[in-house]
Amino acid sequence: MNTKKPPLPIFIFLFCLGILCSFPMQGQQRDTQKEYNVDSTLYAYYMRCKAEVSSPIVMQMSDTLFLMAEEQGDQRMQAVALCNKLDYYYYKNNQPDSINHYVEIVKDFAKKTNQPKYYYFAWSKRLINYYIKQHQNNIALYEANKMMQEAEQEQYMDGIANAYNVLSSIYQLKRLYSLAIDNKKKEIEITLEYGLDKYNLSTTYSMLGGLYSLTGKTDEALECLNKSATCIYSSTQEFYYYVRLAQYYLLINDNAQAWDYLKKAKDLSNAKKEVQKNLQEYAGVLKQYYIATKQYEKALEAYDTFFHTDYAKINSSLYKETMMNKANLLVKMGRKEEAYVQYGAVFSYIKSSFEKNYPKEIDQLTTHFQADQLTYQNEQDRLFSYRFYLGGIIICTLALFLFLYFSWKKIFRLKESKRSQECMIQKAERAIKKKNMFLSNMSHEVRTPLNAIVGFSAVLSSDDDSFDEDSRKEFCEIIKVNSFQLLKLINDILDFSDFENDTYIVYLIDQRDVFFCDLREWKQVVLVCPKHKLATPQD
Repeated sequence: MNTKKPPLPIFIFLFCLGILCSFPMQGQQRDTQKEYNVDSTLYAYYMRCKAEVSSPIVMQMSDTLFLMAEEQGDQRMQAVALCNKLDYYYYKNNQPDSINHYVEIVKDFAKKTNQPKYYYFAWSKRLINYYIKQHQNNIALYEANKMMQEAEQEQYMDGIANAYNVLSSIYQLKRLYSLAIDNKKKEIEITLEYGLDKYNLSTTYSMLGGLYSLTGKTDEALECLNKSATCIYSSTQEFYYYVRLAQYYLLINDNAQAWDYLKKAKDLSNAKKEVQKNLQEYAGVLKQYYIATKQYEKALEAYDTFFHTDYAKINSSLYKETMMNKANLLVKMGRKEEAYVQYGAVFSYIKSSFEKNYPKEIDQLTTHFQADQLTYQNEQDRLFSYRFYLGGIIICTLALFLFLYFSWKKIFRLKESKRSQECMIQKAERAIKKKNMFLSNMSHEVRTPLNAIVGFSAVLSSDDDSFDEDSRKEFCEIIKVNSFQLLKLINDILDFSDFENDTYIVYLIDQRDVFFCDLREWKQVVLVCPKHKLATPQD
């Protein structure tokens, strides 16, 4: 397999870059006093204050520096003295009220003395950065946008550049690296275009290089780091340059160069006391180096060393993240039992830190939860009542409909029964009328032959001898005829009564048909011919 060797000019360039970073940086630090036209005594005492920024003694030293600057009429050094007191609480990172207090002091003094640089410095580099370190991203974003609007209204370009700086940090924390890079580039463009103070330009370039390294853009990262090397004004900036250059070489898998720059950063931190407050970034890159070179035991030692630092104790979010990284490293090493213990420690730390740092919030959340639970229970009871009432209304409505339905059905039946009764009454009345008419007619028909029978029977039974034998025979014949007539009439009446009792069966037959009737099966048979003649079986 053919391997392409890197060209020689690259090594020459890196060597020259190392020489450049070794010597001119110290010379640039000496130019700071001349650039800001600071009295040598004040500047020397300021450097002593800066070296003790992490010690409580810096508070008294800053008061002394403030009075010395006031005697010489140097308002800028007075603002710097107030910023030193703010820095003490900022790096201590555990007293947010004190940070807010001194931020307001610096801003008020900067407004009175017309020094907007320190006004926006305290707002952006201290207050907003504090919120960023505490991972209070929403508050930091709100303050950054508010500062951007105020700086744009005043057309103060240094304040706009600071706003872009903190916006880049916020987006970096949110892992939105493209937005972080865009805001960092805008900060640099404004600084160069309007000729702003370039004291922190080296740090800005090195941070931009670190962002390019995180996104894998090695060429852009190296370009920014080279620019950072040309404008270093302090040991802290030089330290950041070394650390981020080591991060770059780890990205391109040049572990040897990364180790060289890590050693330079370590030596600088040992030589310069003011650099020691920024060792957390060095520790993070050192852990990456040990993991990249598979020196896992040393990486674990670096993790343990970090846990014992003051910065780890005050930065809970970084402490938690480092604990998680150590647990992941133990899993990678196959030490799963230790990793399990470490994950348990992470959980316990998160729980304890949350209870410690947010007791009021926990009480508020508990109160809100109980209130929400009570509201939810009341809502459920109300919904149950509504459902119960709705169910009762539906049941009552159905019962009403059923009652109306059966009532209507009963009324309909009663009406039908009443109508049928009326029809039957009308039929019965008509039948009674016909019956009365029939009886009245039949009484006449029955009385006539009966009178004849009774009369002639009385004549025959009398002892009157005036009637001869022929007359008696004639009378007997009349009695016979009327008797038959009366019998026939009575038979007709009985037949009609049988018709009403349905004891007669009527057949319609032709006259040519032969008639046969079994009297054992039928009580009476009536043959009705086409001429509707009534006949008896004797006919």
